Amino acid sequence: MTSTLEAPGLDERLDALTVQLEVIAAETRAQRELRERYADLLHELSFVAGPVMTTMTDRMQQAEGAGWFDLARRGGPIAEQVKATFTVSYEKAPSTFALLRQLSDPEVRRGLARVIGILRAVGNDPTTNTTEG
Repeated sequence: MTSTLEAPGLDERLDALTVQLEVIAAETRAQRELRERYADLLHELSFVAGPVMTTMTDRMQQAEGAGWFDLARRGGPIAEQVKATFTVSYEKAPSTFALLRQLSDPEVRRGLARVIGILRAVGNDPTTNTTEG
């Protein structure tokens, strides 16, 4: 009569189980080391990212205060209208007289006034306080 410890093939199965446990232990150690390295990297990144986020938030608040986001929100539909009406045309350019005739249209005059205002703002020299015009 054989005892349970002397069952046939038990030594081979225990050896295979030991090998599997050694592999699992090695993988666990490697994963622990990797987690520790990632924790160090996360600490370094948070050390750098904190001031960057603070600076970025401050700049965004300054842009909001200056009206840049409102300009973008309001300018978007205008840009869409321009894009929708813009077509590449290979026709003959309108004559000077035809262009002058279009100036009688109130929408053309309002649009031209806006374009001139934009050009004035773009060309404005911030170092001087005088306004020409």
